[in-house]
Amino acid sequence: MKIKIAISVMLIFFMSLLNIKADTFKNPENKFVIGYSGSPSNVDFWNKLKKSLFLRAKELDLIIIDFSGNDFTLDTQKATLKRAVDAKVDGMIIGAVSHEINDSIDYFKVNNIPVVAVNLALQNEWISTTIATNNTKAAEKAGRFILKQLKKKNTKAKRVVILCGDSVQEDALIRASVPYNILSDAGYDVHSYYALGWSSKYSLKDIIAEYVSNAESIAAVFSCYAGASIASVEAAEVFSRRPIQVGFDMDDNMQTMIESGRLDATVVQNPQQIGKVAIESMLKVLKEGPSLTKSIEVPAQLITHDNIKIIF
Repeated sequence: MKIKIAISVMLIFFMSLLNIKADTFKNPENKFVIGYSGSPSNVDFWNKLKKSLFLRAKELDLIIIDFSGNDFTLDTQKATLKRAVDAKVDGMIIGAVSHEINDSIDYFKVNNIPVVAVNLALQNEWISTTIATNNTKAAEKAGRFILKQLKKKNTKAKRVVILCGDSVQEDALIRASVPYNILSDAGYDVHSYYALGWSSKYSLKDIIAEYVSNAESIAAVFSCYAGASIASVEAAEVFSRRPIQVGFDMDDNMQTMIESGRLDATVVQNPQQIGKVAIESMLKVLKEGPSLTKSIEVPAQLITHDNIKIIF
């Protein structure tokens, strides 16, 4: 049976790569075949989401195929979604690069293939549900924590630096703008930087430039993705500075930094839960029809030195 399943997966995968319609393909086990398209990067959030999604699919005895492209660009993802439609998957789970992917969702509607979104809510009636952390609420946790720590520290420095991801993506804009507004309204001098492709090398370059020009004025740094969080902490230590440091998401390096006190806090999503709920929601749609609520929120948590041992 395992050999038959493996052959089924390989056939669908190669047909999707060749853009061949799967009209004659028959699933010998009559199992649901689910497609997935998300970020192919080494971002910890996406890796954990995908791993959890695929593990839960195996537990539910589903076949799942990764249609993610080699990069996380709009054109690449549109092409991968077209291949998934041509492969005639039973359902599709999409972690979209941006809202501009909306027109591709219509391909699934025409072919009566249900779609579940993760991480980014797409404004398309065909989306059965979106499973995600509320980025506004998550970013607000970060902004409020920074403001509280600044007031407690009561330093003369008033400059706050925000290092964020690619400005073409909505979640980056939200993560940057919410703390920006909170801290600006409180009288702080806030400066935001965006890194092309969520690349830590750009964030590192930006924070080094900040320390070269404004080292004495920097009171806090908020880094709204893991790569920037690590770059910010390392840069501060090179310049022998200790501003309030808050990150977003979590990887092993960040966990060590919080435990050792080098990073004050981070706001974590729960990608494992998002992936698990996504595949369970898709199975429910396939069995029962589109009866789900339009959004399922997986709450974010603020992790500090005080609670990290309890949560992790």
